Amino acid sequence: TGRRCFKTHVAPSAFPCRFPFEHTEGPDGPAPKVVVLVADPRHAVSLAYNFHGPAFCKSIDCSLSDFIRFCASGKFRVWGDFWNNSLAWSEQAARHPGSVQMFDAGKLGSLDLRTVTSELERIAEFLEIPKGRAADLAASAFRSPDYLVKSDFGISRGAVDDGLLLEQSGKNLHSFEAALNSAAYEVHELWRNAVKGWLAAPNSQLAELARISMKGVSSTPPLNLTVPMKGEAVHASGMCRPCVFALRGICNNADEMCLYCHASGHTQTKRASLKSRQRKTRRTNQRIRTPSPSPSPRGHFGELGYAGAFCFQPMYFQAALESQVMITYGGASS
Repeated sequence: TGRRCFKTHVAPSAFPCRFPFEHTEGPDGPAPKVVVLVADPRHAVSLAYNFHGPAFCKSIDCSLSDFIRFCASGKFRVWGDFWNNSLAWSEQAARHPGSVQMFDAGKLGSLDLRTVTSELERIAEFLEIPKGRAADLAASAFRSPDYLVKSDFGISRGAVDDGLLLEQSGKNLHSFEAALNSAAYEVHELWRNAVKGWLAAPNSQLAELARISMKGVSSTPPLNLTVPMKGEAVHASGMCRPCVFALRGICNNADEMCLYCHASGHTQTKRASLKSRQRKTRRTNQRIRTPSPSPSPRGHFGELGYAGAFCFQPMYFQAALESQVMITYGGASS
């Protein structure tokens, strides 16, 4: 398009121009626009740790849990004030939607090409770029150029090892949750208070990211969707997951759009019949069903101890903890 682009991490107050832009569409092309990439703060903190964590903590033993504490307390300012800068850009996006819009960087780090393409198409539409270019760009992001293997351009090793040019958001979310779970209670409170500041953001994109982040582990993708399942490097290493529908010639997705591997060399496997799959599902459901409550030998959980209570009555025991009332059978509660 002939337009120039530059990247910055500064707040709107430090931006070298003001909104709305004075230049409008004319012979020089479309008006200037600002694309603000925000992400689930868990993904953003993991990204920052991968690139700056050990150096910022001035120790090779700096853990992700330590880094979360620094970020939640506002001490990590390599890119400025992460929380307030995001809120400031959110206000600008709400005031000047024609000049500033926010997009989800986490979706650009998805392993699902359709998710990446969809977000890139939103950006292309805002920048008045043909959407077809978004699909081409998304496909190229899943193929690591050969020169990256031979040279060091300061790119994450994952771009070379996994063949993906984008940092994977799903893997970062799981790493963050594991680190937060091992952190002290104080860190949990600091993090929760920091994220809550985004809930009142004037831009719905930022508020939604905060709500998703506060759901914790329940908002992370399945583990099997956090590692590449296709690509030249993954296929060559034998770690890819073949598309069973492509092997039978009935996959509804194109090679690049499918989440699974369409490369040649896979052996077609015989799929179990529908009745066999339903029978297996029923057996699995029977094994994981919560056992029915059974009276304790002495009629009182307190005499069995906590272990016995949890074993026989997990749901009732949880309720007892929440209400601070001991549940009994055949006796008075205390």
